[in-house]
Amino acid sequence: MARLKRTKLRKNPLPATWQELGMKPGIRVPGTASWMAEWRRSPNQKKMIDYASKVHLLVQGMSEKVVSFYLKKYLSGKWESVDEASIAAAIRRSPTWEAKYNVMEEELMGKKKTDTAKKVREKAEGASLKDRIETLEEEVEALKEAMSKMMPKTMAEAKKGKKAKADVPEKATGDVKGLLKELAAAKEAKDKKLAFGLRAKLRKAGYSLRANGKK
Repeated sequence: MARLKRTKLRKNPLPATWQELGMKPGIRVPGTASWMAEWRRSPNQKKMIDYASKVHLLVQGMSEKVVSFYLKKYLSGKWESVDEASIAAAIRRSPTWEAKYNVMEEELMGKKKTDTAKKVREKAEGASLKDRIETLEEEVEALKEAMSKMMPKTMAEAKKGKKAKADVPEKATGDVKGLLKELAAAKEAKDKKLAFGLRAKLRKAGYSLRANGKK
């Protein structure tokens, strides 16, 4: 496809950047960064070839007045899908406009890649922090339990402990038995958070895992 000679728009000085100009993505301009990226991804480029041919024909017969009309329509944001090929042709008629549009797409595509990489990194760091917190919580609970056993008990506390043990026999029944089953399943599934919660419920119910030879 022969490269067409483009004409510059008269009395239409462009600002220094595409941001100042008010450019936004959304127009398929053949040859730009997003177009080439889509071309490489697409298993069938027939539709893209047809669209590029249509834009090429419009460029050939487009006057400067029509170019100016479609560029203004593009910047206003009030354009329909039927206007896309004409706007793309107007952008291609001006090397400056086409260059700025391409710079915009390259910058936005680069920012998208950076944001995606950042989200992946933050997710990994969050998961690692969660594991460390859960491990620390388990260690704190184990330390509390060990300290409670080392502390001397008064007679009243000893009697209370004996009564609690009598109330909850070695062969647990009712809710405790159900919690023990859930704990076993959580351990098998390696769900640390669920196992931690179930241990807390068993302690609240007066059942000691260690006293009954369990962990």
